[in-house]
Amino acid sequence: MSAPLPVTATAMPATAIPATAVPATAVPATAIPATAVPATAVPATTIPANAIPATAVPATAVPATGNPALAHDPVQVDRLRRRIEAFHAAYCDTLDSGRLADWPAYFIDDAFYRIIARENRDLGLPVGLVYCEGNAMLRDRAFAIQSTAMHAPRYLRHFVSNIRIDAIEEDGALVRTRANFLLFQVLMDRPTATLHLIGEYQDVFRIDGADTMRLASRDCVYDNALVDNALVYPV
Repeated sequence: MSAPLPVTATAMPATAIPATAVPATAVPATAIPATAVPATAVPATTIPANAIPATAVPATAVPATGNPALAHDPVQVDRLRRRIEAFHAAYCDTLDSGRLADWPAYFIDDAFYRIIARENRDLGLPVGLVYCEGNAMLRDRAFAIQSTAMHAPRYLRHFVSNIRIDAIEEDGALVRTRANFLLFQVLMDRPTATLHLIGEYQDVFRIDGADTMRLASRDCVYDNALVDNALVYPV
């Protein structure tokens, strides 16, 4: 019985199907013309640019801040903020320097002054650590601290920031503002300073003329759960 015939590598030559068997021009490039779907089938003007006018939602519908004070002349508001900043600087310098006799001068005659916990304020409870009605009570407190009260000597440093003007009333004669405060205290028998109070001033300023600005009301709302040592000096 004879052996099977071998299958050689040249059984199907590489040229069995020539590269030109299907010519490149079998489907001509022009069979489907480029203009079959014209570019103008859906015109660009189907939805006109002015279909929704830019004035549909006026720019004033939602104010930028919701702050009625900013409805006033911005130059006036900026000038007023600078005056309030200068007031805070002078007020803090008076207390930090220990000039308590000068402190009542920052308030009008029938002023209101209170140091109150944030929790009491939020609950609508009026009781505070310090409660003064009228400039006479402020003078009494300043005199008592300097002349009759017994307390450890200490230094204070006030820091005020983030002044906000909430309302300008009575043609600019009455201004409602808020500002954040930090009060640090150094007791002379202790080596380190402590954060005594942190909170917010809620103020009503009475402005009489171009040169006189005084407090009609000041609520010192502190965030502390506890007050370290004792609250002696004004905030």
